[in-house]
Amino acid sequence: MSAAQPHMRKKLLVVDDAPDLLATMARRLRHAGYQVYTASSGADGLRRAQRLAPDLIILDVMLPDINGYSVCEELRRRTVTAAIPVLMLTGLVGELPRYAGIEAGAVEVLRKPIAWPELLERARLALSAAGRGET
Repeated sequence: MSAAQPHMRKKLLVVDDAPDLLATMARRLRHAGYQVYTASSGADGLRRAQRLAPDLIILDVMLPDINGYSVCEELRRRTVTAAIPVLMLTGLVGELPRYAGIEAGAVEVLRKPIAWPELLERARLALSAAGRGET
């Protein structure tokens, strides 16, 4: 692993119910060197997070079964996933979704549509902070 790609072996779990966006995020994150797993519902995301223990979870707020806030809160309650940083994504407007995401345990809440350079940078920063025990 070169110094230019310190995240090469990092596992990311992306949870979003929009198939096109999920595929695009997975493709872009893989291209950036991450090992990417996906889930399209809150329940599946919780199961996969428990089984995979990823280094970072990217989680949509609006999911068909369990909202992202509840998923994040549950991740914080579980021993295996409690320390995994979570980046939440939302298309909701205003500051309330951001505050609710942080309150639920996310390290950051990003707005959709996603600015890809920002998503990659926020993922890198969250992984870096987690590696230093700051999350």
